[in-house]
Amino acid sequence: MLSDRDLLRVGGTPDAAPVPDVGSLQVADIMSSPVFSAHPDTPIRDIAEVMLVERIGAIAICDDEGSLVGILTRSDILRALVNRAPLDLWV
Repeated sequence: MLSDRDLLRVGGTPDAAPVPDVGSLQVADIMSSPVFSAHPDTPIRDIAEVMLVERIGAIAICDDEGSLVGILTRSDILRALVNRAPLDLWV
């Protein structure tokens, strides 16, 4: 999976110069690996734990055949907590 963090790592930041010949790199050269994935029926809490432990911001959601059906991001989880979580969760 290619993330914004991967692009920043090779594209340069105010504190670090870009990787030489960054324009000639292929996605496989800079993408994060392994790609973490989950099934659509996986509990959100389990996915959130993997994201926290592995320090990743998104997980691929794949069906029984391994086909990508979506991507769940940290922002998606936070949005669900803010908009749909039971009030006793906040106490």
